Amino acid sequence: MDRALLLFEDKFPCWDEETFALVGENVSSLSELAGDGLLVKDGEGYVLTEKGEKRRQECAKLHYLSALPIGEFDAEKALWNNRLYLLMERAFIGQFGKLSTPGKFVSAMKVLGFDRVVEVAVGADMCTIEEAKDFLEKVPEQQDYMATSCCPAWHSMIEKLYPGEMKKISMTLTPMVFTARLVKKELPGCKVVFVGPCAAKKLEAIRADIRSDVDFVLTFEELQGMFEAKGVDFAAVPEENALNEGTAAGRGFAVSGGVAGAVTALIGQEHPELEVKTARAEGLRECRKLMLMAKAGKYKGYLLEGMACPGGCVAGAGTLLPVDLAAKVVGRYQSEASAASPLESAYRDEGEHLD
Repeated sequence: MDRALLLFEDKFPCWDEETFALVGENVSSLSELAGDGLLVKDGEGYVLTEKGEKRRQECAKLHYLSALPIGEFDAEKALWNNRLYLLMERAFIGQFGKLSTPGKFVSAMKVLGFDRVVEVAVGADMCTIEEAKDFLEKVPEQQDYMATSCCPAWHSMIEKLYPGEMKKISMTLTPMVFTARLVKKELPGCKVVFVGPCAAKKLEAIRADIRSDVDFVLTFEELQGMFEAKGVDFAAVPEENALNEGTAAGRGFAVSGGVAGAVTALIGQEHPELEVKTARAEGLRECRKLMLMAKAGKYKGYLLEGMACPGGCVAGAGTLLPVDLAAKVVGRYQSEASAASPLESAYRDEGEHLD
């Protein structure tokens, strides 16, 4: 019982049966501790009584653990601190076999202990809107071109090899960060896990200005290992409501040309009189050539898209599908979106408040 009691601490002062079970504890411990007067029901969860707090302090001392007193807290918010939110990158579709439909994927993630799955296409829609604004404000009056901000390896390459061009990268947040901030705005304190094809996202997530937004980053390959370890069978899990908040434009970010295409389409939609020229590169060798040309003044007035992986995010180091097949599956997933343009997104106005 000591072990169960020690789970109640200043960061996690409230537990319920579901979350208790997800960390491998026997849910009967909660009712037993409550029966002994050590816990009391508060909303959907259990919290320590004065007697329970005293007992916890004694247990911590016995096991040579620190035991800071638990201060004032909101039980409902504290309970959400135990929840895991999954941010699913747009390239996920088809990565885990033919049976892994979006609806079954959501069910499978709940088997692993996640409370909710949010598609990062939502953040891509916000990114499209804000990047379009950024381009219209700065090019060509303030700078001769603008580079997209989404690919962390492209961003890192410019930072290391062309530091003088850094200010020409869009200041817009990446889709991962937009989505993470949206989730944490809704439920402060929840844990956010990004899953995608990109190993470079792990480096992005530990940047000082981002580390509080994204708690963990996993690749598709790592997630597949978790499915196998847990024995998840996509044929057996139920079909839940499919993810349907991202637009076709946002879902297309996963394929090379998708970012620049979405931004230019949006600008054309709002300003049909404007023509935005674009240039793009896939693979770091080609990205380097693109930046050399841009630095030499060859792309005045252009929007430049760089993708470190040939083919785009669908070809990331942590993917499980051949790039050509992955691109086709993502294209089909795009066509199934309920809306085409980011301007139709329910979150179209959120980006400016999260940046």
